[in-house]
Amino acid sequence: MKAQMDRYESLEALTLTRNRAGIVILSHIQVSESERGNGIGNQIMRSLLELADAHGDTVALTPSNQFGRNVRRLKSWYRSFGFRPNTGRRRDCSTWEAMIRPPQS
Repeated sequence: MKAQMDRYESLEALTLTRNRAGIVILSHIQVSESERGNGIGNQIMRSLLELADAHGDTVALTPSNQFGRNVRRLKSWYRSFGFRPNTGRRRDCSTWEAMIRPPQS
């Protein structure tokens, strides 16, 4: 996936790993400050999730304020891409991440 994401020049950082259960963990995504607010993050996320869907991958993440972001806004943004809280009866115990998105067809 990372190789396909190289086409985005304004993507400063992207950290993806795969846990033992095969879930793709998105732990860091960062768009250059000068490009924020121009929809680049939406384009990158759509591309990333299209690739995940094409490979049948579940993606999980935990929104963080580590880089000065508003966690509530991040959760809302991730929900707009189909992520849901990884809690309750629907919890996927194969990851500790707070939000999860199964592959979409």
